[in-house]
Amino acid sequence: MAAAASPRGPAPESSEEHEPRDWRVLRGAMHMLWRQGSVMTPVEALEGVSEWGVERSKALYNCSGWGAPYFSINEEGHVVVRPKGDDREVDVFRLVQELHARGLRTPLLLRFLDIVGDRIERLNVRRRGSSAAPLGLKAFLGAIERFEYQGAYRGVFPVKPHARTANVRPPQCNHDRDLIRCMVEHGRPYGCGLEVGSKAELAMVMSVLADVPGANLICNGYKDTEYMEMVLHCRELGINALVVMEQYAELGMLLDASARLGVKPGIGIRAKLTTQHRGHWGSTSGDKAKFGLKAREIVAVVNRLRKDKLLDCLQLLHFHSGSQITSIREVKEVMRESSFLYAELVKTTSSILPRRPRAGA
Repeated sequence: MAAAASPRGPAPESSEEHEPRDWRVLRGAMHMLWRQGSVMTPVEALEGVSEWGVERSKALYNCSGWGAPYFSINEEGHVVVRPKGDDREVDVFRLVQELHARGLRTPLLLRFLDIVGDRIERLNVRRRGSSAAPLGLKAFLGAIERFEYQGAYRGVFPVKPHARTANVRPPQCNHDRDLIRCMVEHGRPYGCGLEVGSKAELAMVMSVLADVPGANLICNGYKDTEYMEMVLHCRELGINALVVMEQYAELGMLLDASARLGVKPGIGIRAKLTTQHRGHWGSTSGDKAKFGLKAREIVAVVNRLRKDKLLDCLQLLHFHSGSQITSIREVKEVMRESSFLYAELVKTTSSILPRRPRAGA
């Protein structure tokens, strides 16, 4: 059966035979938006127009789709940035001209860290006088209020050093000092924390979180004795550092370091869910997942902690549901399985376990 033709006609063809992966992904996303009518091709934008205008520019570049409320085009046709998402804006063209007058030359990297603070605030605070709640607000506070959830939302920001392989940019490059400090500063009132996955990342954030008592720090990735000791030292500094157990052998290593240093650990469990999905990395989801503890291993962890009278150290349930999952049914199945596991752990341990699902972008 032939596929239904798009009501907007045939898709524009690409003249590039060998494109880098980043460009192929971008072109695929733009093609999908084009078929939905969200963006226009340059030919469509020029049809019936004798002179280019601001509205045509906004439609062509889909500013309201990806940039709202922070990026737009003003009446002069210049790109503007609204770091707080309100009426106050910065004309990027005029800003670059001023920087040129000071002797700086392009290319320039401009950072608007107020956008980070505004995003954190929108995720955690209901703004007064706002008739339309932001997307993040609808997802978290709206659901919390609707279902009368007694817990709270606690976000953690992944810190990943920059690395590039085969011209492919990694999805997480958040090692910039100013960005991390901005996340910590703006996230402090809401209990937001950081996530690390190596000793280098752990050493990077220890000094940042040392001045934030009770800050949440999720520690996963490859672990050895030195890694475990560094996490325990974080707890001595007042940081709520939790080690996520991804393999059963890691538990003994952590408990030995804890006994040696005399520091009580904070422990999380990464569960290996049986639910499979058809998204990115779907072939390695479910029982085929490389990391995580199966049900019998989770029971073994609970029994070991009960034996050592450290059951109250179990404070986190962590799992990865996969990346680029487009089916809401698969998301529901993951949440159903994880909720059952969470409830059983709470009944078994008689402690309050934060549940931390994670899905890649």
